[in-house]
Amino acid sequence: MPRQPLGQNFLVSERWMRMMVDALPVPAGAPVIEIGPGKGALTHLLLERGHPVIAIEKDADLAPHLQMEGLVLFIKDATVFPPDLPAFAAEHGIRGLIGNLPYNVATRLFLRYLPHIDTIGPMVLTFQKEVAGKILAAPGDRDYSALAVLAETWARREKIGRIPPGAFHPAPKVDSTAVRLTSKPSEPRPDFPAFAAFLHHCFAAPRKTLWNNLREAFAEPDVRDAFHRHALPPSIRPHQVDAARYRALFAELKECISL
Repeated sequence: MPRQPLGQNFLVSERWMRMMVDALPVPAGAPVIEIGPGKGALTHLLLERGHPVIAIEKDADLAPHLQMEGLVLFIKDATVFPPDLPAFAAEHGIRGLIGNLPYNVATRLFLRYLPHIDTIGPMVLTFQKEVAGKILAAPGDRDYSALAVLAETWARREKIGRIPPGAFHPAPKVDSTAVRLTSKPSEPRPDFPAFAAFLHHCFAAPRKTLWNNLREAFAEPDVRDAFHRHALPPSIRPHQVDAARYRALFAELKECISL
């Protein structure tokens, strides 16, 4: 039985499992990481397609379901394991990542793996619909958030589709969304933890202006100078600023205080 404290809702729809695997743009036979394989339905499909699978599963009770040729299983917590993701990816020749993420840790997993997308490769992940909306949103959207700014800075974002509750067992009370993320090398990116901390200040009170949010973390003259240089009006709100301007603001203001 799925364990609700672990946020387990097993994906059982073969249609959606095939759509997720089809959406993962990795070469035939390339090894992939699977987060939260559950009883191995998606794992079996990946192996059937010729992909060696390195699976990370927290629930040791599921290990008997995951004894398959071509599968390397780690009974570990993916929010902390492996401690060195780039080294782990290199050791196993990882070319992509896939997972039906547990709702209760989906955002933590997203933030842990996203900064390593250049090394790990493309990702196809499921999220609760509301979380996916925050990742996929564009400036001006109601759901635009720090998650969207981080995702846009590191990856190309695509919605694969909405997954209905009936595709899972047990059926959750909310819809899910499958999302594809692919690497987007461009200009040098900021330091991920520091930039994420900066965005936390920016979106601390979404109904406030960005000016007021930043004044609580930085000296007002520094905020005023940065707004002036980037032609930002004091009335602008966090959801109205694009990722490029957030990166520019961070580049200036990060020198003003220690984040």
